[in-house]
Amino acid sequence: MIWTAAAPGKLILLGEYAVLEGAPALVGAVARRARVSVVDVDGGFRLRSALIGNEEIEFEFDSDGKLRFLSQLPPSGEAKLQLFRVCVEECRAAVLAFGNSMKPLRISLDTEAFFLEDTRQKLGLGSSAALTVSLIAALMARFGLLDARVPDKSLLLERAMSAHRKAQSNTGSGVDVAASVYGGVFQYQLNGKAGKPGIATHPFHLPPDLLTVAVWSGKSASTPKLVGMVNRLKDANPEEYNGMMTRMRELSRTGIGAIRNSDTPLFLKTVSEYFDAMADLGEAAGAPIISPPHREISAICRESGVQYKPSGAGGGDLGILFSREPERIRAAVQTLEKAGFPAFDLQIGTHGIQIQAVKKEQ
Repeated sequence: MIWTAAAPGKLILLGEYAVLEGAPALVGAVARRARVSVVDVDGGFRLRSALIGNEEIEFEFDSDGKLRFLSQLPPSGEAKLQLFRVCVEECRAAVLAFGNSMKPLRISLDTEAFFLEDTRQKLGLGSSAALTVSLIAALMARFGLLDARVPDKSLLLERAMSAHRKAQSNTGSGVDVAASVYGGVFQYQLNGKAGKPGIATHPFHLPPDLLTVAVWSGKSASTPKLVGMVNRLKDANPEEYNGMMTRMRELSRTGIGAIRNSDTPLFLKTVSEYFDAMADLGEAAGAPIISPPHREISAICRESGVQYKPSGAGGGDLGILFSREPERIRAAVQTLEKAGFPAFDLQIGTHGIQIQAVKKEQ
């Protein structure tokens, strides 16, 4: 049998930064997927991934259950495979606790959909979260810890969140992990001091008159770096920081309420105000949240009568155009592409994790 899993990336529509302080965020899964395949093999464990040049490498587990690569890795290979290491170690521990043993496997990882084809820059769609969910889902399905036909998504979220946070030094809200598991468009919120994720029981549907287009800012950004700069503001000037978070929290609630009530004009107004709030936060923290490319994109959009904001921490990566009028958004996209900012239709709201078990060809 071959076990495969594919999980989508994400775009944050509203609630960046404030989600870390308990605010609700609006997130949508997008039609770019990380794909993992797992198959039993004779001999030892093997891995193939474009992250390390698609060379097949061998690995094993030591007496403490730690994964050790037997093949020489390319430069920076260890760092690129840290997430893989954590996920496999976590799954092996779960398999052992279940009373099984993890037999040798060939594991293939594919995150090519999360990179620009020409420059190989990462788009910022949550590739590490999508890879985490896909890898853990495939391994859990292979060893009977997850039903591939009707997977327990709450269990998968718990396992994937644990591994992703461990690999990322416990930074981030986990919103991208939840999008990879659940798919669709939904509200995401951290519950209380425990920081446990809570997902709205009923998925949202974007209003039919709300048009969205993603646009590439021209460079990748480091979310941990930007969040770290904002956290320094939190430590140095908590009063200013709390005031900004209160404003962003209120805007996020207003915008999500507008989506719930199909009040597209109010949502568009809120997007504009959230852009300004992100700019103010960046200025106060000395962080390039609204970087020059984002400012240029925003100016073009506003001239076209279209609303715009970065998706995620800002700095670079992707932003989203919002409008009710097709002709306005088409005009904005044409101008943006002439200025060097390509647009993408990422089909916000696609389904979540998909797991299959198929017979291996002889």
